[in-house]
Amino acid sequence: MTIELGDTITLNCKGTLESGQVVTDSAQDGPITFKVGEFDLINGLNEVVVGMTEGDSKEVTFSPEQAFGEYDESKLVGYPVEQLPGETAVGTRFKDDQTDNIWIVREIRESEGLAVLDGNHILAGQNLVFHINVLKVEKAA
Repeated sequence: MTIELGDTITLNCKGTLESGQVVTDSAQDGPITFKVGEFDLINGLNEVVVGMTEGDSKEVTFSPEQAFGEYDESKLVGYPVEQLPGETAVGTRFKDDQTDNIWIVREIRESEGLAVLDGNHILAGQNLVFHINVLKVEKAA
């Protein structure tokens, strides 16, 4: 059965940076099941599985646009240090309860009383290489 939009598929995939650093591996995390066209973590994955069949394997490189977007300098913001949790340090990640944004502390400017927070996804601006193996295809009704 050839995969089409709307089909539900189960696959194993290993995602790496171009350097070979592993960022996800379903061999450890468990297979991924999703409806093709509705997987919103990596939009490019919806496109590359169309036309594959059960048992097919493929390696594909996703550009930042297909994966987590380009790095956007406008997503860097200054935030008062005194409003951050007490043990916040460079590299700390936290979720803003009001907006659900994930922020990473990139820099702390003690003399200014500001922390530079980054709202970009940690993998923004990176090409990602995915090794995909289709395990199961369930045709849309």
